[in-house]
Amino acid sequence: QQKLDELEEKGFPMGNRGTQMSVMTSLPPTERVFVTINEMSKILGIGHNSIREIVRDNPKAKYIYWENSRAYLKREMFIEFMLERNS
Repeated sequence: QQKLDELEEKGFPMGNRGTQMSVMTSLPPTERVFVTINEMSKILGIGHNSIREIVRDNPKAKYIYWENSRAYLKREMFIEFMLERNS
């Protein structure tokens, strides 16, 4: 229960307290606070290996949330980072 509360505080929409994965996929990626690297790749239209390299080079960035060894990206913050990076 505590873990579910922590995820909800960090932006995961937990709704009816279902499992994390089913809730994460209940909304389209463009509406979620956190997305996977592959989903961000589709949103931005760039390769997932490019995003993985950014995550690997900046593991403590504010736009990354780590769950065990899996990285989730805070969608809006990462998009802003990419826009600034490409300016």
